[in-house]
Amino acid sequence: LGDCEGISLSSVTLSLDREKSSGDIVITKKGISGPAAMNLSRFVTDGSIIRISFTAISAEKIKSLPGKQKAVNAVSSAAGLPSRLTEHLLRDIGDKTVSQLNKKDISLIVSRLTSFTSSCSTAGQLGAATVTRGGVDTSQVDRKTFSSRLADKLYFTGEVLDVDGQCGGYNISFAFAGSFMAAQSIISRLKHPLS
Repeated sequence: LGDCEGISLSSVTLSLDREKSSGDIVITKKGISGPAAMNLSRFVTDGSIIRISFTAISAEKIKSLPGKQKAVNAVSSAAGLPSRLTEHLLRDIGDKTVSQLNKKDISLIVSRLTSFTSSCSTAGQLGAATVTRGGVDTSQVDRKTFSSRLADKLYFTGEVLDVDGQCGGYNISFAFAGSFMAAQSIISRLKHPLS
């Protein structure tokens, strides 16, 4: 999708194995970004196959489009997708009109727009990562104080813990709340060192 760089889309559904994420995406030079992609990115491993549903257009809808219109343009308009993206995805259709589409063409259009697949790569991406998984096992941390169950006077908060949530401020809210609870516990210990 590299030649579609800069296109923003809303209401796109991404699937990776059994995981799904819907919302906004942006097509970049190296792939896709945006909230829906970032929510799903925590499940990506090298070689993962991502499925993108740009729209829910059906074969029946395509067949009902005006027959004299260029198929790519008619589909783009009916699906509410940018023409540059539709032209890229449907380049195999060429200049056919809607009336010239055969069953195979229509099946290809539906497949490309509702179930486009691409492989994912994480190689060299950790330095630029905005979503990560892993960290200190939460079973080793007291949930009320965020202190370690294994080492006295050791606290863990934020993304150092094995906790991750969807985009939308959940991770930072968790980090702030955990830090506040840890700080309260530390202050209490300083005031009452023998307790």
